[in-house]
Amino acid sequence: MRLTRDLISGGTLLGLSILYYSGTRSLPSTRDTPGPAFFPILLSVALALLALVIIAQGLRKHPTEQASARLFKPLAAMVLTTLYAITFEPVGFLPTTFMYTLLLTLSFGLKRWRVALVIPFISTAFVYLLFELALGVRLPMGLLS
Repeated sequence: MRLTRDLISGGTLLGLSILYYSGTRSLPSTRDTPGPAFFPILLSVALALLALVIIAQGLRKHPTEQASARLFKPLAAMVLTTLYAITFEPVGFLPTTFMYTLLLTLSFGLKRWRVALVIPFISTAFVYLLFELALGVRLPMGLLS
């Protein structure tokens, strides 16, 4: 079996989802209503399922269809995610999430700048509104406070 993009990225994503899930273990959970751990656990399970689908696709492809293994994209995603986690609280949700999604979008090959700027703007605004307004969860403002 040859390492392919799908196997590398799926394995990386699976590893990240396991790490993310292990980080949710310290969050309090409740039996009656969804607590603070509900969405992070849901996200980690969704990431793990996505990773398994990517791995399965990589295993099903015929070797001649598979591109050579490139480590840039999975490593870039890991480095960006690590930097995001480190800077999230001191810098704040809005700038770190915008930059994280922008750099992640660009690292995966999106060349059109207008689209590359719209995706992080919309996703950051959506997550901010979801947590701040709908769920009432205060996000760190960091440098903007």
